[in-house]
Amino acid sequence: VGRRWGTVKWPWSKSKSIVGSIAFFVAAFAVTLAEIAWFHAFGLVPVSPTDAAARVAIISAACTVVELVPLYKVFGLVGDDN
Repeated sequence: VGRRWGTVKWPWSKSKSIVGSIAFFVAAFAVTLAEIAWFHAFGLVPVSPTDAAARVAIISAACTVVELVPLYKVFGLVGDDN
């Protein structure tokens, strides 16, 4: 999504777009809630998706922030993280 429609980039990372970050957050949030719903339906976890939604949103936001870190600048890594 970010590579196709992400024309507005973050100021600290010219390879990461705002649209891509939003897509990452939405996908992480939706997939995690779907997994929790699946596990809850089969009795594998006691927490329901609605009860977990706030915590999943916080974790998804934290993962989005971590994904924004330009690894090649911070750690001197070479390559593309995508």
